Amino acid sequence: MKMTMEQKRKAVIGGVVIGAIMILLGNAVISVAGLVLAFAALSMQYVWFRCPHCGIFIQLWHYKEDEECPQCGKKLG
Repeated sequence: MKMTMEQKRKAVIGGVVIGAIMILLGNAVISVAGLVLAFAALSMQYVWFRCPHCGIFIQLWHYKEDEECPQCGKKLG
């Protein structure tokens, strides 16, 4: 399944939010699982958020739909 940049962005943010909620629940096992989930989501950001043309890293927080790559100028997404 090929995900769009917007779907990838939502998956990363969702993983971080769910991980944070799990950390705040208080149970040690659930907190550790939430920490692992949050770190996995953040690490996937660095794998997924690259320009499909030149491979430069695109920051998740600055990504907007139909934006151009700052390096090569081609359309993202």
